[in-house]
Amino acid sequence: MLKECFPEFDDLSYLAINEDMKNSLKDFNFIEEFFDFINYNGTIKKGCLSSNLSFTILEHKEDESVEKFINDYIHYLPSISNGGNIYYQLDTKALKTLKKETIDSYEAIKTNLEKLRDNGELVLIAPKLYKLLESTIQGIRFEDVASLTVTKNFKILIANNENLEIKLSHLTKTIFIFFLIKKEAIHIKELIQHEKMLLSIYKHVSNQLSHDRMKESIQELINPKNDAIYTHFSRLKTEIQNHFESNVSQQYLISGGKGEPKKISLPKEKIIFEQEIF
Repeated sequence: MLKECFPEFDDLSYLAINEDMKNSLKDFNFIEEFFDFINYNGTIKKGCLSSNLSFTILEHKEDESVEKFINDYIHYLPSISNGGNIYYQLDTKALKTLKKETIDSYEAIKTNLEKLRDNGELVLIAPKLYKLLESTIQGIRFEDVASLTVTKNFKILIANNENLEIKLSHLTKTIFIFFLIKKEAIHIKELIQHEKMLLSIYKHVSNQLSHDRMKESIQELINPKNDAIYTHFSRLKTEIQNHFESNVSQQYLISGGKGEPKKISLPKEKIIFEQEIF
């Protein structure tokens, strides 16, 4: 907090202020006093607190990894901040989908800001930079996701950076397209009821000539006694997350809790088929 509010101070100043505060607040329970100040009477012991025009506290549960908690926390932040500031760190994986000149521009901005910080002048122009950034990104909705297109030759393209292609094996692509077509959530144990549809999709996307071999692959996939399908879920997740940050990639994944029906969260108006499969 000190570094954010007083970036012009050097490290020795921070240490001195810290020691002074420790000595002055020996008998002061900051957490209890703060919760009294915001009139909080709940039982949350661990989590994150956001401040805008009011305060929001999100609980971190004991059985939840810190990574998942932070990702979910960012994902569910309100899209409109009521006077507060929300900062996102640019995921290095997301840079893979950008054009080279865009990455070069980002690196140049980063280098120049580091130079300004090192020579002590960043604090002097920070207000102007903040206003410039605020006016430049005004109107951008960071939670928006690009539309997805299944082409006539069954390529899967996402409409960013000149149509990014999501490259999957034929069987993984078959599963993905199946869930893109379905509007309702499907339980894994119910996939056996959709064998004919899955086989038809597989015939479209696969270059195999053996009908029996393709049928055998689909039957193994939908067999409720094995977990073969989860391997394909994992492969899809890896491919999507190689290109997008977690709050965006989640929209393209086949998701659902353990033992619960699965579906793709991407709105149907964002899913485009160049030709009808069924």
